[in-house]
Amino acid sequence: MMDSLVLFAKAPEAGAVKTRLAQTHGDDVALQLYEAFLKDAIHLLTQWSTDALGQPSKRVRVYLATKTDVENPPWAEHEIRFQDGHDLGERMRNCITQELTDGADRVCIIGADSPTLPVHLVREAFFALDWHPMVLGPTFDGGYWLVGARDEVPPIFENINWSTASVMSETIAHLQRAEIQPHLLPFWYDVDNAEDLRRLKWHVQVLSNNETGVGRNTFEQINTFQEGNL
Repeated sequence: MMDSLVLFAKAPEAGAVKTRLAQTHGDDVALQLYEAFLKDAIHLLTQWSTDALGQPSKRVRVYLATKTDVENPPWAEHEIRFQDGHDLGERMRNCITQELTDGADRVCIIGADSPTLPVHLVREAFFALDWHPMVLGPTFDGGYWLVGARDEVPPIFENINWSTASVMSETIAHLQRAEIQPHLLPFWYDVDNAEDLRRLKWHVQVLSNNETGVGRNTFEQINTFQEGNL
């Protein structure tokens, strides 16, 4: 059984990441937070991909949406591929197709917007693909934090209003028309705006002594800001 976990991420560039947070907190704060989110996402990949002895046992890849080189990237130890497609749906469809073509039996995609995401939910996603053709992790804002499939690409990536509150409902409608029953994971949250950031500040404080390291880079970054910055 070959599993692939893919991180979809943008290169950390001021003005190009966390644009809604930048509207309220400025480009510099948004960039620094996103860099911390990326490090926590990479930590999640490492947790998922290593066995009990700390040795790599699964395939992880980082798919980047960038046209520029990044100095000292946090994903240096992982294989990099560039996102291919005109919109997010086409890029995700092409990614899953490529992973399956390369021999993966189960493929899951996550983003870099959920720095407190625990690894056990990602593991649940792969377990669910033993019994279901696809899996979705819904977010509170109407999207999803994970999408996964086995054997073939599900018909869910076309005619979706991306970056809106209707993404999940439109996706489910596509699946119902195709008579596909997905496994739905627990809800989680993305961090896109000021309200999300307030939730995140509380959550990383609660998690600060968690030995798994969930959200640790984000916690440390938030602690470097003066109270007025956030």
